[in-house]
Amino acid sequence: MKALIVDDSTDKVRKILRVLIDAGLDEDQDIDVVSCAYDAMRYLEKNDYGLMIVDLFLPLRLSESPRIDGGAFLLKQIERKKVFVVLSIFSV
Repeated sequence: MKALIVDDSTDKVRKILRVLIDAGLDEDQDIDVVSCAYDAMRYLEKNDYGLMIVDLFLPLRLSESPRIDGGAFLLKQIERKKVFVVLSIFSV
């Protein structure tokens, strides 16, 4: 299973990576990490993921500040493109 982490916080990404690696995923082959909504959309167009973890307070582009609706924007774009996503929200 491949996983996509969409988060601009390196501390949170490290914690999430630790959990996924402990669950048996290989960091180099199974896990992709991006830090903005538009990069996530590009990765989703090119790869199949069994899991996507999305920060809701997320920049749309790398050069921008995080937005309160950044994660929601990403999920709306995914819905428009009919990509299947199961969303689970948890705090690390």
